Amino acid sequence: MNKPVVLLGGNVLNTGIVDYCRQHGYSVIVVDWSPNASLKGDLFFCIDVKDFRSIIESLENHGIYSILGAYSSIDLAVPSVNAINAHYGLKAMDKEALSHALRKSVMTQIWSEYDLLNRFSKVYASFEYDIVELNVRMNLIFKPNVSSSSRGITILPKESSLEDIESAYNKAQEESFDKNVIVEEFIQGQEFTCEMLGDAMGNVSVYAISVKYHTQNTEKNKIAIKLHYNSSSYPDDLYERIAEFGKSCYKTLGFHASLGHLELILKEDGFLSPIEIGARSSGFITNPLVSKASGKDFFGDYLSVLHGKTITGEDYINGEQSSMYFFYDMPHNTRCKKPSCLVNFLSNDIDSLYSNRNKIQTKDFVYANIANDNERIGYEILTGNRDILTIQHVEKAEQEFINYNTND
Repeated sequence: MNKPVVLLGGNVLNTGIVDYCRQHGYSVIVVDWSPNASLKGDLFFCIDVKDFRSIIESLENHGIYSILGAYSSIDLAVPSVNAINAHYGLKAMDKEALSHALRKSVMTQIWSEYDLLNRFSKVYASFEYDIVELNVRMNLIFKPNVSSSSRGITILPKESSLEDIESAYNKAQEESFDKNVIVEEFIQGQEFTCEMLGDAMGNVSVYAISVKYHTQNTEKNKIAIKLHYNSSSYPDDLYERIAEFGKSCYKTLGFHASLGHLELILKEDGFLSPIEIGARSSGFITNPLVSKASGKDFFGDYLSVLHGKTITGEDYINGEQSSMYFFYDMPHNTRCKKPSCLVNFLSNDIDSLYSNRNKIQTKDFVYANIANDNERIGYEILTGNRDILTIQHVEKAEQEFINYNTND
């Protein structure tokens, strides 16, 4: 076997990573808790991705004493990625930085100390009545302290009932691995994501920034249904400000030799506020979305950083190409009448590199509200010129598709 990439998580959304490895002649070892994982690679270990000791033992039992690097899209697998890379002599984050990557409460505390947070946030180990008093003054969002996939999140307007507040708290606590709950001021504004890579020497580059759009077809939650990379919807100088802010959020947590996926919001008062960050990126975002938008080899640069390469700290934003992670977002309680797909309504100059159209092409499939990321019903990985792949063009095509798909 050639020097492999160890991929923690066999979700189909990591197909872009597997294809990248195939195109470059790399072997892929997939680790997943489920024997029915969508991706199996050249070698498959049915092991919990959090169990790095068993993963390393299995690698060595198969005679694998050198790897190109470990990667995962899963927040809870970041410690395993770090441990595997360190075991094989590759660059990795230290324990303190790693601990900052796992708990939202720690992130917000540090960002507050550096005057980056710009909103109220507090962690609770148990329900306290001051949460009710807070809700009299502000809209609140309840989040698990350690979780993934937008599970356990509830947004409540001011002056909600005690029953609703307790229900939101309990929902977040049930999904939190450490049972702590983050209660924050829910602020209005435009959300963005920022994809970064830092080397072991402290240099950080921003490879892409996305404008984030959310579904209305959910209950008291925020679930992304469009991530638009290198969009022309905002001025270039705003993206430059976001890039500098993103690098500050990355560096204050002590991240290094790692990817960084930051979610942030531009508040109505013009201030930026970080929501959360992961010491990782995600599947199709890592490849091909960020690479297409930046014109750079994002995943390849990550592997190089693990082997000691330094980066310049230059940012790769505001170029000519754009990309979009588009999720099908269908009106609640409608059904598929005429199978089709978004691409049929887009400009011929826009390409879809990957897609999942099973449900939107299954006649009489009923579309329901979605509760978390894993319930989204299909996707397109779009790429095109920045002047053509615009949000206005995509939303117009989306409405035409929905009208066609859900009417006789």
